[in-house]
Amino acid sequence: MFVFGSYPKDAKLCADIEKTLRLFQNKAETVVPKALPISAYNQRYLSEHLSRLFSLMKRIGFFLAWVIRDFQRPYKDLVLVEYGAGTGLPCCVAKLLGIGTVIYSDHFAPSCEDAKAIHHAFGTEADAYVCGELEEVIEYLKSKQLACDALISSDCIEHIFDVDKFLMLHKNIPGNRLTVAHSSGANSKNPFRVRQLKKYHIQREYLGFQVKEGHKPTELGESYLEVRRRLIREYAPDLSVDIIDKLATHTRGMRKEDIYAAVDTFRKMATLPPLPAHPTNTCDPLNGNWAEHLLDFDHLVDVMNAAGFSAQIVPGYYAGTTPLRRLVLPMLNLAIRAAGPWGIHLGHFFMLYGQRKID
Repeated sequence: MFVFGSYPKDAKLCADIEKTLRLFQNKAETVVPKALPISAYNQRYLSEHLSRLFSLMKRIGFFLAWVIRDFQRPYKDLVLVEYGAGTGLPCCVAKLLGIGTVIYSDHFAPSCEDAKAIHHAFGTEADAYVCGELEEVIEYLKSKQLACDALISSDCIEHIFDVDKFLMLHKNIPGNRLTVAHSSGANSKNPFRVRQLKKYHIQREYLGFQVKEGHKPTELGESYLEVRRRLIREYAPDLSVDIIDKLATHTRGMRKEDIYAAVDTFRKMATLPPLPAHPTNTCDPLNGNWAEHLLDFDHLVDVMNAAGFSAQIVPGYYAGTTPLRRLVLPMLNLAIRAAGPWGIHLGHFFMLYGQRKID
């Protein structure tokens, strides 16, 4: 667990998670990603996870502790969903902890298949593998008459195109005592992280990205600005180069169908869409996948509250992977905890945490 991290006042829960993480670590030491029958994409992804296992375990333990904290039932009676799960390692920890029903979910079909092999390598298995968006998860839960107790995601929310719609859909998730924890490294309150991510945005928007072996097959290598130019030019070849350039600039953060709608509006009314409010946030024009979206935390909390939850932003802590970092970073964790709400400005990551309001 994170040194000086903020955890529930439940000694048994924290002890159980610690014990489970040690078991998970022992299993992880025997897993060789390149030896597994999974895609090159998830071999690379899993290798990256395991290379920073110490930090990863603490983060998994952190959000599991938060979502399980208030249940007065045995672990075997709980239902947990991991959304946008990728390699599904939190699912492994949840099953090893003894959670009775663990559901893996991801919209990328190859990852859903790969997760089964990854879980097998850890000696675990999710109770279901749902391929699709949150709507499909909700339909699955309803079809099996399952009340969801906890929904978690890690480094997913910052990629979702319509995050408002996603959060509002949470009101349709069955489960009277649902708790939610969406964690992400795209901490828009940490100035050092913001500076890093703005540079990344600029690279994706103007320079493009070198797609290497093992990257997701849907990864777009071209600059997003150039792709939008091409889409507009092909859709409206009669427009001048100058107008195409202006439309391409003004449609940053839009998907293909929205870009076409902006072109149609321009043809009818000769008006451009307003420039994006954020100076660098950008997304893949073909599928809407945001490039580490720097989100407005107050807005996230407002939308989550409107969906029927009591929401808050929780700062994430640091876990060193070298002796020096393990000596220094606990002091930073102590500062985060002592700072209260201001601790998010130092946080390694953030967590959007919500508990369903009970009438």
